[in-house]
Amino acid sequence: MKMNQLKYFSFLFGLSILIASCSGGKSKITGNIENAKNEILFFEQLTPAKINKLDSVKIGNNGDFKLAVKIPEYGFYRLRLTDNNFITLLLDTTASIEITANALNMQDGYTTKGSPESEKIAELFKNMNKSFAKRDSINRLYSTLAQEGKLDSITAASLTSQFFAVNISNREYIIGFAKENSGTLLPLLAAEYLNPQEDAEELSKIAESLNAGFPNSDYVKTFNARVNEAKRLAVGSPAPEIVVNDPDGKQIALSQFRGKVVLIDFWASWCKPCRMENPNVVKVYQKYKDKGFEIFGVSLDKEKGAWLEAIEADHLTWKHGSELAFWNSTFVKTYNIDGIPKTYLIDKNGNIIAKDLRGEQLERKLAEVLN
Repeated sequence: MKMNQLKYFSFLFGLSILIASCSGGKSKITGNIENAKNEILFFEQLTPAKINKLDSVKIGNNGDFKLAVKIPEYGFYRLRLTDNNFITLLLDTTASIEITANALNMQDGYTTKGSPESEKIAELFKNMNKSFAKRDSINRLYSTLAQEGKLDSITAASLTSQFFAVNISNREYIIGFAKENSGTLLPLLAAEYLNPQEDAEELSKIAESLNAGFPNSDYVKTFNARVNEAKRLAVGSPAPEIVVNDPDGKQIALSQFRGKVVLIDFWASWCKPCRMENPNVVKVYQKYKDKGFEIFGVSLDKEKGAWLEAIEADHLTWKHGSELAFWNSTFVKTYNIDGIPKTYLIDKNGNIIAKDLRGEQLERKLAEVLN
């Protein structure tokens, strides 16, 4: 039965190509974009390697536009006014779609007809935008109350709880969206909202589903590479070795800390958030250094003088190392560092047990691990 079904769908696919060829192979993309009179609208293909410009059209006085364009393959495309103002679509080679949007913010409240998968993208973005708005509202209230001196411990705990509740709800929605839309490329977009370091298991499940449906897709091959990279630094994985020079020019390696719980603290003297966080790190170090806890400060500095001055000024009495190579440091690529401060908590056996813990979060985790 499965073989017959495969033959049947293969026949339909071949027939759809023939029909498209007889009709000139053009897909119709029409619609109306408010507040875009006489602007140029670009239709582009989004590939893992680059963006291909396929066509463009001048929007009419009333906002209407029409495109007749050949869609080369099933995949992701976009209608773009500017680099930061566009609509993402998931289309096949025979798509015929109608769009309505507002040029003031194309991603906010746009609608699509004729492409169920593109409609799902609109749904995903709408839900995520609502979620981001909730988180921003909580953050603003927290900051306002703190600045006014009105943030008591109960209110702070309540707002923090609300913030994490939104995050949990987000994650559940994203995972559900990926499962509901298996058999399409939509889970690739859902995966963009997951944390590669914390959601390695869910990303692996998405990869398995995509591999089954689209084994030859460049999108999927690229995604697989990203998932494999995330696994390398996932919680439970061995922390990659780091070998740098200490302030005296002697080599110091992460492996030398084996037998202790270690916080790898990636920082730099020029990093203001790092310097602001240092007092919290000092406090935690003083509390737990005699209980089997150590810190390995790994700096992205490029000037030795500034690095040493910051160590002394911030009272950072733990072990330090650097290549003094700024973002060209070898450990930047090894640990996928795209911003600092960034931390990895390593257990006594050299395995990653947590990431990016700061302040009270770090202290709670150390209390759990060391007490």
